[in-house]
Amino acid sequence: MPKKVSDANLKNWYVSLKDTDRVRLGRYLDDAETSSPAAFLISVMLLANEDHNYEFAITAGNQALGMVTEQKDKFNVLEAIVPALFFREKYEECMSCCEEGISMLEDGSFRRTVCDSSGCLPDVINCRSFALNASVRALYDYDRGQKILDRLLESGIIDEEEYKFRKQSITIFKLQKTFDGIMAVRETED
Repeated sequence: MPKKVSDANLKNWYVSLKDTDRVRLGRYLDDAETSSPAAFLISVMLLANEDHNYEFAITAGNQALGMVTEQKDKFNVLEAIVPALFFREKYEECMSCCEEGISMLEDGSFRRTVCDSSGCLPDVINCRSFALNASVRALYDYDRGQKILDRLLESGIIDEEEYKFRKQSITIFKLQKTFDGIMAVRETED
C-alpha cells in the first residue's frame, strides 16, 4: 500500500483498483496531494489529464464524485472529469457533468467561492467550455449550444463580449460543417 494512498485515507479504493490502474496511479503519486481523499483524487485526475490518461482520470473522478460532500470539492471534481469524458468521447456523460457544474455556478453564493480575489470568475471553466464544445463540435447540436450560451449570459457566467464571440464561433462552425457536407456530396457525384 503506497504511503500517500494511506495518508489520503483511500486504502479501500486502492484495493478495489485493477492492477493496471494501480500502475497508472503510481505515475502520479509523487505529486499527489494527501490533505484529504478529495484533494488526492482531484490532484491525481489533473495529473492524469495532463498525461492524456483520460480513462484513469474518469476512474478517479467516479470515485471522487461518490464521496465528496463539500460543494467546492464537487465542483473541482467536475472541472477535472469533464475534459477526460470529452476526450474519451463520452459526450452525454460530459454534458451531464457540465450541466451540474453550470447549475452550481448559477448559485450566486457558490459562484463567489470560485471567483478570484478581484471577484471575477476564472478565465478557464471547463464546465462552461466543454458544454459548448460537446454540444456544437462533437454532437453538432447547434440549438442546444445556443441555449447553453443564452443560459450562460443570462446567469452572468459569461459577459456580453464573450457571448458575441462564442455565438459567432458557433455560426462559423455550423457554416463550415455545412460547406464540408456540400463539398463531400459534390466529390461523390463527380
